[in-house]
Amino acid sequence: MLTMTRDHIQKLGASLRPIRQNLLKFDEHQGMLRFWYQGEEPYFDVFFDIQDQELIWFQLTFRGKCLTWHQNQGLETGFTEEVNVAPERYPASKLIKPEAHLDREFVDLVHDILLTRSTEYPFDLALQIFE
Repeated sequence: MLTMTRDHIQKLGASLRPIRQNLLKFDEHQGMLRFWYQGEEPYFDVFFDIQDQELIWFQLTFRGKCLTWHQNQGLETGFTEEVNVAPERYPASKLIKPEAHLDREFVDLVHDILLTRSTEYPFDLALQIFE
């Protein structure tokens, strides 16, 4: 993974913008909420699923890499396919291929990006998984 300066990481975190809730096709049954943020770089997305103010699932994709956390399965890193799609085709969704071993360097980068928004909900909830 590319080593980044604190300034670059700060800019990445600042670039994340919330996608309007009404654009999400997500069932809000039983108090479940989904939050989606997109960054300025292509394929830079963060998702949070929260139920009763508890983080249930979290995913960050960036430059063909993915970190996913689920409350029952823990952390997992992997690769996304959208950067390998031909320019004339638009990937409607991301396909994730898990890695056999956790990519610690990418986990640390995700943590640092989340830290840039540590005082904001739901980023503060996601930071708790790194403790």
